[in-house]
Amino acid sequence: MVIAVSACLLGENCKYNGGNNYSEKVGAFCEGQGSVCAAG
Repeated sequence: MVIAVSACLLGENCKYNGGNNYSEKVGAFCEGQGSVCAAG
């Protein structure tokens, strides 16, 4: 299964203000899951 994840949740600085919403829980969940990082 492929999971689309917002890039800002994985630490990519792509928000309107140049920041991110990094989530350790999301990062840990996505490791080895075949996730796709999606920038908006």
